Amino acid sequence: NKDDAISAYKKAIEINPDYAGAYFNLFLFYFREKQYDLAVECCDKAIGRGFKVPPEFLKALEPHRK
Repeated sequence: NKDDAISAYKKAIEINPDYAGAYFNLFLFYFREKQYDLAVECCDKAIGRGFKVPPEFLKALEPHRK
């Protein structure tokens, strides 16, 4: 269930704000849902916490950066 997954990732971030994997998973969800502003935000937070985002994801996100 999408809502449960989103809630779980947000809860994980609440517990550990440096959990880069949760931000990356939120990025994937928001990107698939075409919520690009949120996708960019979550991707950047994942990167800022040391997550190695695969280049193909960064390339797909480029057109949605402002």
